[in-house]
Amino acid sequence: MSDEEQAEMLEAAAAALGDHFDTVQIFVTRVIDDGKLAGNTEDVATGLGNWYARTGQVRDWLTINDEMCRKAGRDIQDGE
Repeated sequence: MSDEEQAEMLEAAAAALGDHFDTVQIFVTRVIDDGKLAGNTEDVATGLGNWYARTGQVRDWLTINDEMCRKAGRDIQDGE
């Protein structure tokens, strides 16, 4: 899939979701399979709507999930 096809696919998905939501942020990754960089991972992101709302939501998600992982680690250490 070309970079242009990839961008078009993600923009179409964001637009479809944007019909129903105030903001959309999409992150995708895939393993590169082209001989030269085979085995490496590439990432692409796109979004629409208020940039501050999108970045705030991502930051909140990261903070909450990081804390959930830390709590799970503490629970394992405590034998729970």
